[in-house]
Amino acid sequence: MLKSFTNEEGFTLIEVMVALAIFAAAASMLMLSDGNNIKHTRYMQEKVFASQIADQELNALYALQLYPDTGTRSDIRGYAGYDWFVKETVRNGKIDGLRVITVDVYPGNVRPGNNDAPLYSLIGYLRRVKKNEAH
Repeated sequence: MLKSFTNEEGFTLIEVMVALAIFAAAASMLMLSDGNNIKHTRYMQEKVFASQIADQELNALYALQLYPDTGTRSDIRGYAGYDWFVKETVRNGKIDGLRVITVDVYPGNVRPGNNDAPLYSLIGYLRRVKKNEAH
């Protein structure tokens, strides 16, 4: 008794190739999405670190009750295992005895170009402490 091979069940080569093509497309989209998520997470982590650095710079001035001279100062800071370029700009405020301080934080240890946007920027205000107010 010979068995007939005309009525076999299973997938044809074309069906298997189409399934593999669909799987490959879905897997590549998943990999691309995962890569974008990793980049976005790193960017947000750097942004949080930059905000902490800017906050520390302003809080140091507040705590020491310093009344800085106007102008721009910059420095390289190490924080969380990374280097950060910190630029502090001090201007006179609209009210006498008030200073406006802008702290810009850039990733890396290289001076940014004029058109480079900071990763994080924070603005604070300091007033001159009068001698009879000081403790």
